[in-house]
Amino acid sequence: MGQPALPNLRVTRLMCLSEQDAAAVAAKVAEYVGDRAGPDHTVVADGHAVEITYFDKRFPLDVADMAAEEQHASDDAAARVIASL
Repeated sequence: MGQPALPNLRVTRLMCLSEQDAAAVAAKVAEYVGDRAGPDHTVVADGHAVEITYFDKRFPLDVADMAAEEQHASDDAAARVIASL
């Protein structure tokens, strides 16, 4: 038998207020989620943005909501991520 099919992963980007804010978002997600999300859900800081890889659409929604709530990203930037889902 063949290997199971890989899930259809998606990627979105959340623009943060600064590089430090992007790093803080990535660190917060790593601290809160850790390995529980598995390889299907990751957040990586990339300059002023974070790249969110996901299978379940709730993951980027939660990341964007947290980033805006903790003032690492604007409400508009978070809304753009949420609207793209």
